[in-house]
Amino acid sequence: MHIGIFGLAGAGKTTLTSLLTKRNPSYKAISASKMIAMKGGVIKHESLDHQNIRTNQSALVTAYTTFKTRNPCTLIELHCLIETQEGVEEIDPAILVALELEAVFFILVPPSELLRRREMDKTKLRRLTSFSELTDLQNRSLDILRRTFAESIIVISPENSLYTVEKTITRGKSMS
Repeated sequence: MHIGIFGLAGAGKTTLTSLLTKRNPSYKAISASKMIAMKGGVIKHESLDHQNIRTNQSALVTAYTTFKTRNPCTLIELHCLIETQEGVEEIDPAILVALELEAVFFILVPPSELLRRREMDKTKLRRLTSFSELTDLQNRSLDILRRTFAESIIVISPENSLYTVEKTITRGKSMS
């Protein structure tokens, strides 16, 4: 099973995928950014622009398709909006569909908590955002995902994310 974990930067995607792979060793986790970097794409926040984001997405589809052939069970950390210095870029829904995900989750974090997490994380350069902008970005992300994946998108909170995704993994194991 191939599972996409979406959320804004700071939502806890990496923490979740790390926990899931520890508890489900048949799953391999990777981030879209890591796959793009392996293909030579631009991932540094200060260098991202409209053109290289489009190029990155094509590289992502190619890299993830290859990754899936080697790993029958994957977790991929994704964004449907990319925050750049100039603003926010939407990922083309056709790219998201081309990833051929079998389950799609979105980690919805209260904006005040997301803001706190971003302020505390000094390891990543991010565009400065406000509470209201984070609210808008999460709503916009959910809208994109709902339009792209219809009702198959599952919205999860940080508190229930491990349980909910594991339930899907278990169901996938019983179906194979």
